[in-house]
Amino acid sequence: MSILYGLLGYLVVQSAFYPESFRPMLYTTGTAFLIYTLSILSILFIGWQNFILIITKILLCFGIMNVMLVLGQYLWPDELNLLLVPFNESGFGVRISGLPGDPTHLGSFLAVAILLWFVQKKNLSILWLPVVAFLFGTMIATGSRNATLSLLFGGTVSILAGERRKWARFIKVYIFILVLGLLTFWALSNTQSGLKSLEDVYRIGDQNAYSRLSIWQEVYGLAGKLTFKSLLLGSGYLFIHDNYGSPYNAFIRIFLNQGFLYVSVFMLVVAGLFVVGLKNRHVFRRQTIFALLAYWLFFSMFLDTAFAEFFHSAELCFWLAAALAVTNKIYARDTP
Repeated sequence: MSILYGLLGYLVVQSAFYPESFRPMLYTTGTAFLIYTLSILSILFIGWQNFILIITKILLCFGIMNVMLVLGQYLWPDELNLLLVPFNESGFGVRISGLPGDPTHLGSFLAVAILLWFVQKKNLSILWLPVVAFLFGTMIATGSRNATLSLLFGGTVSILAGERRKWARFIKVYIFILVLGLLTFWALSNTQSGLKSLEDVYRIGDQNAYSRLSIWQEVYGLAGKLTFKSLLLGSGYLFIHDNYGSPYNAFIRIFLNQGFLYVSVFMLVVAGLFVVGLKNRHVFRRQTIFALLAYWLFFSMFLDTAFAEFFHSAELCFWLAAALAVTNKIYARDTP
């Protein structure tokens, strides 16, 4: 726990040498600190299962609200365009953005809600199933491939973490991938009637959507111009943002902004959280930790969501998983 607080504290100390980055840094670290601390306190007082169930329901309800707003935007565009980003001004084409104002953010919120429902579905009413189905269709309509694939990865890892029998483990993974694939195909085929073609929604053929490798190569060239001290201790919280933009990789961002030592400690912490989760004998708790970490890890490989100047739902997954891991031996008030 102290290491994670130390990582946040280092950002504050480093920003003292780069005053222009203080306000965005304070927002990021302050948000992470509050979510992490409040999560730990909530787990201590109401139990981890009650806490996760509450978070799941909140995210599901947030998803429902976004579905209603998006549908309403089609019916009353002039009224709701004051609240939502207008379709013709979003810059994302036919991809719906919802209340977050960004299709990737909305897709990730919905994917995290669906993932938590999938892990905790035995503790939730069957009445949530049609809600999740609607949210899944909305997630597909956001066109966020990262959210869809991260959901697939997180769900698969949660199955592997929960099932001890090897043959049953792989059968469940196969069925999960098959069902999710069929649902994705069905949702895509049904959402296109009111939008455009599948190629438009998932940007098939758009070179900008396949430029991650070229971006990483350019960022590698930028790193080659830094001094040894900058590579070791970092170049400032907003270095990559001010000198390049988004590297579309959280770990590249941390490396260039905070340095090799920082990213090394951070990766050790991530590995440690997986190990702690693996040792947990409570199946649902182990599955939840692995699902959240796996989702965050996959999502962060293609978008800089860790310690960025905005707080993303994928980063919420990391801090929730961390809170579950550090309270690993605390079972007070847990539901049976």
